[in-house]
This record gives sequence, C-alpha cells and structure tokens, in this order.
Amino acid sequence: MILNPINKSLNFLGKHHKKTFWGVVIANIFSSFLEMISLALIPILISVMLKLEDYENFLPNFDIIEKLLAKNHSEKFILLSIFIILFFIFKNAFIFLVFYFEQRFLRSIKIFNIDRLYNIYISLPLIEHYKYNSALLQKNILQETTTSANYIFCVMTIIRELILFLFIFILLFLYNSLMILSITLFLALSSTIYLSFIKKRIKTYTNIGVELREYQIKNIHQVFSSLKETKIYNTTSLFLNKFIKKSFNLESVFILLNLFVKAPRPLIEIVIVSSILIFVSYLIQIDYSLEKLIPMLGLLVLACLRLIPSFNSLTSSFTRLKEYEVSLNIVTGEITKFKNFIIDRKQKENIKIPINNFSDNIKLDKIYFNFPDSEKPVIANWNLEIKKGERVGIIGKSGSGKTTLINIILGLIKPVDGQVLVDKKDIHLNLKPWHSNLGFIPQEIYLLDDTILNNIFFGSSTSDGNLEKVKIALKSAEIYDFVMSLPEGLETKVGERGVKLSGGQRQRIGIARALYRNPKILILDEATSSLDGTTEKNFINNIFDLSKEKTIIISTHKLDTLKRCNKIFEIVDGKLNLKNSIN
Repeated sequence: MILNPINKSLNFLGKHHKKTFWGVVIANIFSSFLEMISLALIPILISVMLKLEDYENFLPNFDIIEKLLAKNHSEKFILLSIFIILFFIFKNAFIFLVFYFEQRFLRSIKIFNIDRLYNIYISLPLIEHYKYNSALLQKNILQETTTSANYIFCVMTIIRELILFLFIFILLFLYNSLMILSITLFLALSSTIYLSFIKKRIKTYTNIGVELREYQIKNIHQVFSSLKETKIYNTTSLFLNKFIKKSFNLESVFILLNLFVKAPRPLIEIVIVSSILIFVSYLIQIDYSLEKLIPMLGLLVLACLRLIPSFNSLTSSFTRLKEYEVSLNIVTGEITKFKNFIIDRKQKENIKIPINNFSDNIKLDKIYFNFPDSEKPVIANWNLEIKKGERVGIIGKSGSGKTTLINIILGLIKPVDGQVLVDKKDIHLNLKPWHSNLGFIPQEIYLLDDTILNNIFFGSSTSDGNLEKVKIALKSAEIYDFVMSLPEGLETKVGERGVKLSGGQRQRIGIARALYRNPKILILDEATSSLDGTTEKNFINNIFDLSKEKTIIISTHKLDTLKRCNKIFEIVDGKLNLKNSIN
C-alpha cells in the first residue's frame, strides 16, 4: 500500500533529493525508537514508585543499572526521574531538529520544481505558448508544484507514523499480546475499509478542485486585463457572479476533502478507549493483581495518547495522498512532456556558434510555416536576404503574416521547413548568440510595474547600468524631455503595464529599452503605431541616423514609414515580393 507512493516519490525527486529523503526516513526511525523508550520508562517509574520489583526484568544488565538498583527507594525514584526528564529533553530536541530539516527538505523540493517548471515554460518556443492559457501556467507553477511537494511530505509522514506504530506495537505486545493484536487487527480492518470507500471520491473531488482553481486564476486575469471593456459593457457583475459561484463550489470541495481527513479520529478514539476499558474490566473480573495493572494501565494510556494522533495522522496522510497525487501527476506530466525539449536545449547551449559577431547577412531559405491547428500555410516557400547595414521594410495588410515573419527572423518561431541562416549558420542550432545581436520593439510594449529606469534595464543588472547610455536611448526615442520633466525623473513608477503613461509614452519607453542595448540589428514590428505623425517622423529619422553599421528591419502597414528604407518587401496574397519603388 505504501510501496507505490514511495516509488512515485523517488521517481519525482532529483538525485540529490533522494539521498536526503532516505536520510530523513532514517532520522525518523531513530525518533520512533526514542518515542518507544520514553513510553517504556513510564511504567518503570510507576513500578519504582509502587515499590514493585517486576520492572527489573526489563532492564539491561549494565554496571550503572546494577548500582542504581542497589540504591534505596527514594534515591531510585529521584535518579530515575532525573534520567527521564533528561531523556525527554533529548528526545524532543532531536524530534524538533528532524522536523526542522524535514521542512528545509520540503522547501528545497518546492523551489527545485518551481524552478524546473518555470524554466521549462519560459524556455518553450513561442508556438507552444499558443497552446496554453497563461492561467494554467500560473496555476502549475504556483500551486501544483507546492501541492506535489506535499505528496512527498505525506509519504514521509506515513513512513514515520508506521515505524512509530510498529515500535509502540512491539512494546505493548511485550506487555499483553492478546489485547494489542485484537485492537490492531480491528483498527487495520476499519482503516482499510474506510480508505477504499473514499479513494475514488477523493480523486474525483480533487480533479474538480484543480479545474476550479484554474478557473479562478483565469477569471481574475481576464477581468483585470479587460477592465475598460467590462466596465463599458457592464459585464463586471457577470464575471463576479461566475467567480463567486465557482469559489463556492471550490470551498464545498475543500469541506468534503477535510471531512474525509477528519472523520477517522473520532472512530479511532472510540475504538481504542472502548477496547482498553473492556480489557481492564475483564482483568478486574478475573482478579488480576492491581499492583501489576497500574503500571500496565499507565503504559496503555500514554501509548494511546501517542497512538491516537499518530493513527489519525496516518489515515489523513493516506487520504491526502489521493488529493495531492493529482498535482504530482500534473507536474510530472509537464516535465516528462518537455523532457526531450530540455535535453535538446541543453545540447544546443553547448554548441559554439559565432553568430554573436554578425558580419555578413540574414537569409531565409525556402521558409514554410503553418500553425499547428491549421493546414493552411501562413508562409510558403519564402526567400529573403538582408545584408548587414541594410534598412529593410516589410509591408502588408493586417493578417498577411508580417508578425509571423518577424517572429521567424527573431527565432521565436521555428519554421516547419526551410532555414533561417545568419552568416551561413542556422540560428536554431543555438539561439542565445543570435539573440545577443538583437533589439526588438513590438507593437504592444509590456512595461514592468516599476520605475522608468528599471523598465529600460528590463532585467539587466542595475549595477552594470550606464546612465549616459540610458539618456542617449531616451533622446533617440523622443521621450527624454518628458522623463526629465517628471518630479522623480527616471525613478518614476509607471504602474502595472505602464498604466500611468499614455500609449505613445509606453511605446517610446519600449523603444528606449531596445536602443539602450545598442544592438547590431534593430527589429520593429508595428512599433510606431501608437505615435503621432510628428513623433513618428522624428523617431524614424533618429533610428536611421544611428550608426550605418546597424541593420534595421521595420514591419508596418504604413508605407510612409519606410521612405528611408533601401529595400522593401511586400506581402500580397501569401507571397513575399521585393518592391521596386516606394510608390
């Protein structure tokens, strides 16, 4: 029953975590041994207090024990009491230390899997992200990784409690085998029946809970991303009502799952207490020695006080296993799904390709591309060459494939057929050197909820930041005067997605971000769509007046923007044509 969860846990853990897992298990075995000794000391203490001699048969034959037995009754009791106090201090200190390292181990598992899943998702090709809802990715990274680590915690709890149960069982068995066998058999039978009864129900409710949590994240994300539309169209109450309804359903699922976890405790208490009282009553009826009964009763009561929470923890952990197994399968499934991609990416990262020294040309050779859910090609047998230092324009109607072409040049999308060559090297052999050449300005600029300065650095180390380069980039983007006029200047907070700035200002911050890196190749995808005519004209002039060594690629639907380009490609009826004239 426990072997399958252990195997699942070991398969889920990394190599370094497996060793720690077994280390924690061994520490828990020793903790359980200490628990057994601490319980065994109590009837001995009671026997000493009652001046009984039976306890001597249970003590090892050591010199120090012999000397203790030679003491008078009062000294025996005092010395034994001191020993028990010191032993309990040591036992509880050790158990606390084990718990501390257990929590550190679980933290390490959570961080390891958050890092692993986060890294997989952000490293996936852009085309893979089209298949996902961002709410699902957020849920997997934030919730499922944590819940899957709780599966490991439950397995360790089960192992710990089973070992403890075994040690206490052995101790009690030495005192009275018949009673312990009867109670254990009844508890094991009732637990097995209970767990088999709730097994399928837990899995069903847990799957429902996963879907409801995903909906919650999706709903919140959709509402706050479209706040203007929801207010104008008066649909906020619709989103809210759906959210409240799903939240109510989710909380109802939590109630049922918690009931399944809590239900065994009352049953266990009733069974154990009733069994002890019936057994003691039986012993009294047969005139069992009261002096012998009191130490045994003390042991039974203390053992039960320890076993009741232990058994409850055992059954609740088995119950939780089914709940957490869903999350474990999700995380394992995602990692397994992209295992080959991860291996391939690591291999490519080790390939040394001198693309970071872009010196000749960019060439698209017989490129073919269609989206996975469509058989119709967006790009079919397109050829394109851009030489270093050229200013190239790409023009076409909305939906003609301009952005897809730009994404292919950037390396964000890999063509189904054909190659993207830079200096005769395929960029997809290792994208990192290629990306080090690029500055990219998309149509929709994403701004961090941070300062203007940090939005220009955009993840780059601020210690490496050059304020003079920042000012030059701001001037080229036609926004320097505006930024300097703000009370806090570069330290001005822009708000979530740059909500405190206008569309044009956000666009220019994004432009400054790209220019700050001084890229060899600057790619603009409808980057001037939010700028007014004068600002756009000045910006384009600034861009084209940069170093003649810089290669510029501009995608737009406005022909006037491309007047200074020395080569223009036009997308018409699914074909890429070189225009002979700006007119």
